[in-house]
Amino acid sequence: MRTGTANKPFAEKIAQLKLAQGYPRFFMVNWMKNSSAKILRTAEALSRGGIPARMTLSRQSFSEETLDAIKRKNIQLSTYDEMKHEAAKQSVASYTELILGLPNDSYESFVSGIEKAMDPHLTHVFIVYLCRLLDGTEMSTIADRQKYQYQTRVCKVGFGRSEYIANGVDELEEIIIGSAAMPTEDWRRAHTFANLALVLYNCRLAFFLFNYLRQEHGVSLRQLLESLIATLEHEPQRFPALAKAMAAIRECQQSILNQGSSLLTLEMTGNLLFEAHEAACVLLLDQLDACYRELWAFVTSRLAAEGCAADPTLLRDLFVYQRALIPTWRTPPRQTLSFDWNVPQYVQALCAGREPIVLERCRTVMTVEDKMGAFHDPAEFSRQKLPVAMLKIAEVTTITTAQPP
Repeated sequence: MRTGTANKPFAEKIAQLKLAQGYPRFFMVNWMKNSSAKILRTAEALSRGGIPARMTLSRQSFSEETLDAIKRKNIQLSTYDEMKHEAAKQSVASYTELILGLPNDSYESFVSGIEKAMDPHLTHVFIVYLCRLLDGTEMSTIADRQKYQYQTRVCKVGFGRSEYIANGVDELEEIIIGSAAMPTEDWRRAHTFANLALVLYNCRLAFFLFNYLRQEHGVSLRQLLESLIATLEHEPQRFPALAKAMAAIRECQQSILNQGSSLLTLEMTGNLLFEAHEAACVLLLDQLDACYRELWAFVTSRLAAEGCAADPTLLRDLFVYQRALIPTWRTPPRQTLSFDWNVPQYVQALCAGREPIVLERCRTVMTVEDKMGAFHDPAEFSRQKLPVAMLKIAEVTTITTAQPP
């Protein structure tokens, strides 16, 4: 279904059908570009009926030079931010599309764009595609190749979380791995940054923690991630779980550069194929407690180095909240947790775009529930819980504040 003003009544009818009959459970929508207000109305109608419908805020790049090179016009950045905020208020999921390897996009402009896409709204994610040269397009012409000095590799491609079929027919595509604006070494750095951001921010493994650090301590998420990457490169022995995840990203990256596959498999999930960030996410979920111990060591060290004062009991509560929302194939579907601070209320307001709440000591009890139920096999968990560029996390069902004596 293409979206437009005329499709809102159609979307309402589909939503009514879902409420009455329980179907359709899912509805595929091809959103119109640069028509966000119309899209939001249609997405709202579908969401009211319980039909997932993520709203596209397609940008490809935040660089004006890159948009000029690909002859694309985007909505104004202020409109983009407004639509994300409005979608969050209406509990409508939205996503931003970015492409790695576009002409005139440098490491600086690409990474800056990812930082812009990492907003605090829980309903919003970003997707990063590898730029591919398709026959018949302007970018694939000899003139464009020479003008922008594309470096490319022909690789096997496919869908993440699908199964590898031995002796199957491989699909090959030409992927840009460098250009005049982004030499191959910078492409490698951008690829690593993008995938680590997808794991920790998009898949929510550090989403709530990072938003607290940005909101309360003015931490630049770009600088934080770049510092983490540098630390893992120089001291992998101190952070084995995080280093193992980054090694999977680098393995996938090197496979592309070697004209192999853009996907990889993991021993624990058999023939299931993963994109780089998906594989890294699964590896961290397998060692989630170790992941958070390592993040605690990194974050506390980083805050101390920058002279930021953070109460250890508050930081502990933030880590407890962060950990509780992340499901694994070993996590119970329902948990009740206690806090010394009003962290649950604070995070809920921060990530829903509501008025900010002041952090204060307040005995709080929170219940979380994974309403999808438990999947005890890591392969089946990955199929069910890892849709495109995100992880389906648990939900906060109740928050209660203890009354003072």
